[in-house]
Amino acid sequence: MLKKPVQTAAILSISLLTGCSSSLMQAQGSANQDDADLVAVTAFSLGLPANEVTITNRQNDGVGVNYWVKTKEGREYTCMRSVTMFGAVKSSPICGKKGEPLNPFASHL
Repeated sequence: MLKKPVQTAAILSISLLTGCSSSLMQAQGSANQDDADLVAVTAFSLGLPANEVTITNRQNDGVGVNYWVKTKEGREYTCMRSVTMFGAVKSSPICGKKGEPLNPFASHL
């Protein structure tokens, strides 16, 4: 008699762990954003065409990405972009001149 509830609890636990793991993997995938998407939104944020922006030193932390940007004109920026837990919403990139604190309200150009 006790065997059935134990089996049910075990199945529910495995299902829950699998679901949480899947959600975490999805969030990780969102943090590992596609390079083309990251270049496009960063260029837009800086007011530049995408072909004038190069992304380097990219570091994903599971809930976002930190990276450096270099423009064809030689300007350098430090940027960050975050995502929600499930990756549904991504923030606009926040960039600042390399070596200066990030300020989302500062003029970049």
